[in-house]
Amino acid sequence: VQVVPEEEAVPAVVFGLPCEFGEAVDIGEGAEVGNGDAVFHRRDDSTIRRRLVQARAGHRAQRDLAKRPRGSQGPVGLFHLTRRAAAPILPCGLTGEERSPPEADYFMPVIVVVGGQWGDEGKGRVVDLLAQKAQVVARYSAGNNAGHTVVNELGEFKLHLVPAGIFYADKICVIGNGVIVDPAVLLSEIEELESRGVSVRGRLFLSDRAQVLMPWHPIIERLDEDARGKGAIYTTGRGVGPAFVDKVGRAGLRVADLLEKEPLLQLLSFLVPYKNAVLQKLYGAEPLSLESVHAEYADYGSRLAPFVTDTATLVQEAMARGDTVLLEGAQGSLLDLDAGTYEYVTSSVPSSLAGGAAIGIGIGPTKIDSVLGVYKAYNTRVGNG
Repeated sequence: VQVVPEEEAVPAVVFGLPCEFGEAVDIGEGAEVGNGDAVFHRRDDSTIRRRLVQARAGHRAQRDLAKRPRGSQGPVGLFHLTRRAAAPILPCGLTGEERSPPEADYFMPVIVVVGGQWGDEGKGRVVDLLAQKAQVVARYSAGNNAGHTVVNELGEFKLHLVPAGIFYADKICVIGNGVIVDPAVLLSEIEELESRGVSVRGRLFLSDRAQVLMPWHPIIERLDEDARGKGAIYTTGRGVGPAFVDKVGRAGLRVADLLEKEPLLQLLSFLVPYKNAVLQKLYGAEPLSLESVHAEYADYGSRLAPFVTDTATLVQEAMARGDTVLLEGAQGSLLDLDAGTYEYVTSSVPSSLAGGAAIGIGIGPTKIDSVLGVYKAYNTRVGNG
C-alpha cells in the first residue's frame, strides 16, 4: 500500500502498519483487506474524511469519501491497494489542469455513462468498451423507448432493456428499479439473445420494484399525441411516458405484482376499470378486458420470475466485494424533464442524468465515483422540438 501526500508528511497507520506519506508498505502476496479498513486525509481544518477499503486480493481499491468516525486518529492521504506495493497515484483534491490522466487500469467502483445531447451519441459503444473491465452492468432509468445497438462477432443486436454487458459471459447484468419494463419486449430480447448463443439465465436480474408497462399505456400515448395536434411531442408511441405518469400518480404496477395471480387480479380489478373510464370518457376509445389483461400479465410474471430479485441488494453486495459497477444512462441530458428542452423531453423518473443513477439502481449518491458524458460532433434528436 502506498500513501500519497495531500499536504505535509505525517506519521500514519495503514492496515495496522506504520508508515509515512509516500512510503510503500508491502502487505503481502495475496493479502485480503476487509470491509471497514480505512485511511484518512484532512481536507481543511474542520473536515477529516476517510476512504473505506472493500476489495479482493489483486484488485486496486478506491472507495468513496465518508465522514470520519468519532475517535479516529491522524490525517493520511489517498491510497492504492494491489497485491504488492502500488505505484503512486493521483492525490485527492486536484482538479482541472492539475490532474493527470488516470492509469489505464485505474479502479473506479461505480461509473455512470450518460448522453450529453439528445440521445444517439454512441453511448452503446462506450458502455460496451467499459463493460470489459466491469463486473456489474446496469440500466437505471427510461424504458424500451431507449437502448443501444451493439455489433459484435454474433451480429447486430438492438437492446432496449437488457444491458449491453450481456455479451460478456462473466458479467452480471441488472435492470434497476428506475426502469419501465415492457414484459413482452424484455422476454423477446431474452429469447433472441438465447437463440443466438448468448447466455442470459443466472446473469440477468430484474428489479422487483421496476414499474411495468401496461396495455393501456401505448394506447393513451397515441391518443394523446393525436389530441395535441400540431403541438404533438412525436414520442416513440411505446407507452413509456404514460407509464411514468402512472408511477408518479401511484396508479402503476411493479414487477413483483406480476408474480402471484390472485394479488395481481385484485390490483387489476381496480386499475382496468379505472383506465377504461379514461379511454372511453376522455378519448372515446374501446375498453380493455380485465380477464385478458390478467391472463396475459400473469403469464409474463411466471416467465419473468427466474430473473426477478432485489437488485439494490445485489448491487450493494457487489460494491462491498470491490466489484466495478457500470451504470448505463439512457437517452440524453437535453431530454431531461428539468434540464432539457421542455416540453419536448422524456418523462423518465428518476432522471436519466447521472443524478438519477443512484435512485434508479438503489445506492447512495456518494457511492458514484465517476461520471462519463458521451457527445458527438453534431446534433440530432428524435421527435419534435
